[in-house]
Amino acid sequence: MDRELREEMDLALLWDKVEEAVYVLDPEWRFIYANRMTEQFAGKPREQLIGTLLWDLFPANWVERAKPVFEQAAATGRSARFEEYSPESDRWYAVQALPLPPGLAVVLREITAERKNSQRLDQRYESLFRQNQDSVFQMDLEGRFVLVNPAMAAITGYSERELIGSSFEPLLHPDELPEAREHFRLAAAGQPQYREYRIINSQGHELYGQVTKFPIVVDGHVIGIFGMGRDITLQKRSELKIREAERRLRSLIAHHSDAILELDIDGKVRECNPASLKLLGAQPEELAGKRLDELMNLDKERRDELTRLWDGADCHTSPLALPLPLRSGETILAEVEFVPILIHGQRDGAYLILKDLTQKLETEKLLLKSEKLQTAGQLAAAVAHEIRNPLTSLKGFVRLLETYNERPEKAYMFQILQEEISRIDSITNELLMLAKPQKSIVKQVRLDGVLEAVATLMSPQALLKSIELRLEPLPEAVVLGEEYGIKQVFVNLVKNAIEVMEQGEIRIELEAAAEGWHVRVADEGGGMPEECLDRLGEPFYSTKEKGTGLGLMVTKRILEAHDGTIEFRSRRHVGTVVEVYLPRESPLQKRRIAEAGELPGDRLRLAGADRLGYSGKSEERGEPG
Repeated sequence: MDRELREEMDLALLWDKVEEAVYVLDPEWRFIYANRMTEQFAGKPREQLIGTLLWDLFPANWVERAKPVFEQAAATGRSARFEEYSPESDRWYAVQALPLPPGLAVVLREITAERKNSQRLDQRYESLFRQNQDSVFQMDLEGRFVLVNPAMAAITGYSERELIGSSFEPLLHPDELPEAREHFRLAAAGQPQYREYRIINSQGHELYGQVTKFPIVVDGHVIGIFGMGRDITLQKRSELKIREAERRLRSLIAHHSDAILELDIDGKVRECNPASLKLLGAQPEELAGKRLDELMNLDKERRDELTRLWDGADCHTSPLALPLPLRSGETILAEVEFVPILIHGQRDGAYLILKDLTQKLETEKLLLKSEKLQTAGQLAAAVAHEIRNPLTSLKGFVRLLETYNERPEKAYMFQILQEEISRIDSITNELLMLAKPQKSIVKQVRLDGVLEAVATLMSPQALLKSIELRLEPLPEAVVLGEEYGIKQVFVNLVKNAIEVMEQGEIRIELEAAAEGWHVRVADEGGGMPEECLDRLGEPFYSTKEKGTGLGLMVTKRILEAHDGTIEFRSRRHVGTVVEVYLPRESPLQKRRIAEAGELPGDRLRLAGADRLGYSGKSEERGEPG
């Protein structure tokens, strides 16, 4: 037996042992070999199969499917494969044709179980695809949808039929397209992508989607893009609201007038607003990580109070007023308050709020002063009404009685009576200026001329006390205002200076200032304590034994009506300097002139001049007090 025959016999024995049907066909498509499993498949012994034409053995539908495949394999010399279902046996078969020198070898294997398993797996994938609550889609490499699930249709508002074959681009917000195209290119190049996009649905509403795209790779080649998307619109809107709330909170803290510092659970500074930097005179890096006791130079008692307040900051605590030393050396009264930062009910730190009470105290002083002014006005009205007429009678009767006096040594008594009545009259005039404002005349006023007139008027009174009233050389100075009111200011100031001196010198100086003029009245009296200076001008407050405080109050009101200011500097046993500033053109006076329709140089009689706080010349007015 030659070698080739032995090899053929060995091969035949091997094929008989395999579980697949194996047979060999000659070029005429007739059986020249069939193994044991082919007998079972064909239902005939192999002796009957040898020489039988293949196409006569199988059903027409199987022949129609197999013949072109077998012919192509025989013609090309390349193996070919296909799967076919047999309705008669309800089975699936995998058929492979292998070209051989004598003809064509065919291997037929039943794959019914595999096919059913594959179908079940396909059904599972189909169910996962169709029933998924997230959008699931498949795209080709041109960015067109090949498959979409119902969730995709529901989110976009388009039907599956409308989506399939269309591009993904119309679904995206125009601003998202450049980035989305780049992401698609990367996914098509084999790189999975995870991004969030703004999506425009069929109604034109803007949604937010979280999309994952990854390549479909077959035999090492990307053939498409598979993707999954989730509607995160509600989540995104919640995040935007949270971020907006956070921005609002940060804006509130950043622009709040109070100093606000965010502290961690250990009481160290995490963040601080500009107001805190301004109050504490520090930079952010100087405060970061610092503890409270490092920020505030407090004594032990105050530190203990602050510690107790911090220890109780698990809930909102009542504010505590503490003197706070600043880096500038100044000490202010500050209101300290802790507001807890609670996260999931647990304290994560606190906001320290420092409120500078300086402005508040000043406001309270102003309110108190305003109440006093109101009281002074009411009292002035009553006193002016009740005293004015009887005072006139007293004046007349004192003069009449003096004519009947026959004892010259008693004449001084009538002089005392006249002086005291004149003092009462002076006080009454000041009250009238508070209680009964009258019309005033606003015009261009020569301030140097006013000061010369005041010096001339008050010099005799100064000389009686051996006081020299020295008027320094005056430049020509013009201001817009009410001449009598301005004169009243300096009469009051010089009169006050004379009253506090026994002898010495009063200097009056005038010099130019920015957009106005400074007038200084300096005396050599006993001076005043510094704590008294802030109260000057309050009604019924005076450092003089017989003073009422009304004269300076009227002076301040006149200056306020001219947009002017007044400042006091005083040293004990040295004297007092009063500095008055008057603008060349008071905006308030210009507005009144403009409203009346006259030019600044014109004389103007203004009604409702109660803002000036003084009365004009009238028959009822005596000399200023």
